Amino acid sequence: MEWLRARARCNRWAEECQLVEEEMRRILAFFKWHELWWYKQVDCIADISDIAKEGINAYAYRQASIRQSMYNGCVEAWKKAEGLRIEI
Repeated sequence: MEWLRARARCNRWAEECQLVEEEMRRILAFFKWHELWWYKQVDCIADISDIAKEGINAYAYRQASIRQSMYNGCVEAWKKAEGLRIEI
């Protein structure tokens, strides 16, 4: 009976590891998508002054840079985790 309980616990942990790996993959995909989305926002507003356009574009570039930093931070942190199979 104890062996069956231990086996069930092992199976649950294996499933949990798969779920964590999938969540990590999705987080990276989301950060990359959001970074590209911010880059697409550059110069998408017409009929505004050059100063306003410059400010809006700077904001979009900054937001894209933040998402890129978040992506890179996750990649670096997760490289240290042994046994995970996250494709970067």
